Amino acid sequence: MSKQATRKQVIEINKQMEQVCKKTSDGYCEYVDGWNDQRVAAAVGCLANSVAAFRKEVVGKLRPAQSDHALRIEEQQKIIADQAKQLEVQNRLLSQHGAGIAALIENHNKLVIAVSIGRLGLDVRNLAVRGY
Repeated sequence: MSKQATRKQVIEINKQMEQVCKKTSDGYCEYVDGWNDQRVAAAVGCLANSVAAFRKEVVGKLRPAQSDHALRIEEQQKIIADQAKQLEVQNRLLSQHGAGIAALIENHNKLVIAVSIGRLGLDVRNLAVRGY
């Protein structure tokens, strides 16, 4: 293998890159799973430095790899956001149930008062009948 890619190899690098390396919305590029400069170089038969130089010039710089720790933090943030949404829904449901329970208690209290007033009226009538 020569140090610089031949024209034919550059054409092959370009074909490979169209299939396995995509630009991202943030101005970088990234390989599809399992691909990198070395694998493209092996497929074409040139040095990885030639592939890297082509990629940087034509496709863009590789997105900096996130550490496993950063990925785990990102995953946890998504889980927390999902749980917050679920709690919001549960809170709404509990508020609705609470309002229903409050209405039932209010109706119960009104009935108790009505029954108490009714009994008081009966007691007063009984007292009157007895001559008090």
